[in-house]
Amino acid sequence: MQSDWVSRQSFWLLLALVLAGINTLMLNELNTWLPGAEALMAGSWGSGLLSHPFLLRLPGPLLFFATLAATYWLGRRFFGKEAALLTLFVLAGSFLLVNSVKWATGDPWLLLFLVLTSLGMLGYLKQPAWSWRLLTWTSGAVSILIQPLWGLAALLGMALVWRFRHPDGKRLDGLYLWIWGPALVALSWWWKGDVWSTPFLYWTWTSGHQGWVIGAQILGMLPWLGLLVAGIVELIRNQSKGEELSILLGGLLLGAILSGSLLVQWAFALVIAKQLQRILKPGYPYENMLKTITILQLLGVLLLGIIGMIYGYLELGAMGFRMGMSLMLAYWMPGLFGAIGLFGRNQRLLVLGSAFGALLFSLAFWAQAGPWIESKRHSPQDLLGELDRENPAFQSVPAWKQIGKAEIWGVAKRLKIAGTSGSLPQ
Repeated sequence: MQSDWVSRQSFWLLLALVLAGINTLMLNELNTWLPGAEALMAGSWGSGLLSHPFLLRLPGPLLFFATLAATYWLGRRFFGKEAALLTLFVLAGSFLLVNSVKWATGDPWLLLFLVLTSLGMLGYLKQPAWSWRLLTWTSGAVSILIQPLWGLAALLGMALVWRFRHPDGKRLDGLYLWIWGPALVALSWWWKGDVWSTPFLYWTWTSGHQGWVIGAQILGMLPWLGLLVAGIVELIRNQSKGEELSILLGGLLLGAILSGSLLVQWAFALVIAKQLQRILKPGYPYENMLKTITILQLLGVLLLGIIGMIYGYLELGAMGFRMGMSLMLAYWMPGLFGAIGLFGRNQRLLVLGSAFGALLFSLAFWAQAGPWIESKRHSPQDLLGELDRENPAFQSVPAWKQIGKAEIWGVAKRLKIAGTSGSLPQ
């Protein structure tokens, strides 16, 4: 089948982006899931906005779509229009990315500016113009100021790969990253006295989730897992051949992993998009591996879905069984069509099945399981009651039993109970 459907039939991409937008906004006004990073971010902002959690969390989805726009308008210059559009499909079909930008943390901010910096460096590598240099300097400076240590590690990682592996790598010397990058880190250390901790970020190597940063990033691309594995294997094999695209993607992937941020999802999406373009070519070398991984992950999801239905029945009766079944089918049925597209060498069916499997699962989760999980959590007043027993400083908060969810965030920041390692005490 012709692969230009992605540019000719824009309806499918528009539908995927609409569903992704709905997923990023659902239950943002109601849920009390408070990662430590979100609690600190909220507590540092004005109290007027804190009474509206939806508005507090709104920048995340907006930054997510700004990242998609930058990926298309700038990324197509280097990877091609078709690859850029396929990348948008993959990003919209990422479990982790779509659901991480729902929270009021610094992660969507860091993602956008790291993406802009990466594309600016690519542009300067291709054509050393002042526009690319200015984009790299401004967005790179913001990235490092958001997270000095890991922001610099990401930029230096990809820059060093391109500098020494790309034929035109010496052009990057004109960006002077080796000078102003460490200088900004030193300035941040002098100003804040700390460049290691990441209190406003959830996805970094020092956020308290080191044990599953990469594992969660890989699972976030579960519908595309086979393509991701094939793409990484190809990147490793082609490094010795000096293939330009493999060098560029390899630098991006290394920088993303060094940051531990959501940039990993973006780099994964580019790798997957390139594999989606190549699977239609005769003699594609990773076809058997791709088919095996796809079938195994569908069987694994089916098994987990059956377990979920049993658990739902034991917990909530028939309603819980139906909830588990709807969640499983929301992912499994489109995923099955994606597998049919893979075996039938139908790129459109493969892309749409994989993307909409993730999107419909997230939609079903927030529409059905989300309210039930929320009902199982403590109310804001119960949270304050538990915190009062564990933190004597709460006795100094006037009328603490009457304050609402927004004020909990501010109090949590003052008492430093939100920390960097997860949610408020249960």
